[in-house]
Amino acid sequence: MNNASQSLSSQQNCLRCRHYYITHDAGFMHGCRMFQMKSQRLPMLEVIAASGKACEGFAEKNRNKTEYAGAGSEKSRR
Repeated sequence: MNNASQSLSSQQNCLRCRHYYITHDAGFMHGCRMFQMKSQRLPMLEVIAASGKACEGFAEKNRNKTEYAGAGSEKSRR
């Protein structure tokens, strides 16, 4: 893997994208809602292989730390 693809993969990662999902299909377990596709590889790799360009549909997930704190927080025990 060259430096350009390493920096790309650190910036855009399907696991951090809001369009990525697990399909639960053993043959095609990675999915992208943006491109309406299922794949054996991460969708970003399919996009790069097909177009030679970085995925233009990447959108960072909105992860608010307070959303995940609810299960073990003091307030949820009351």
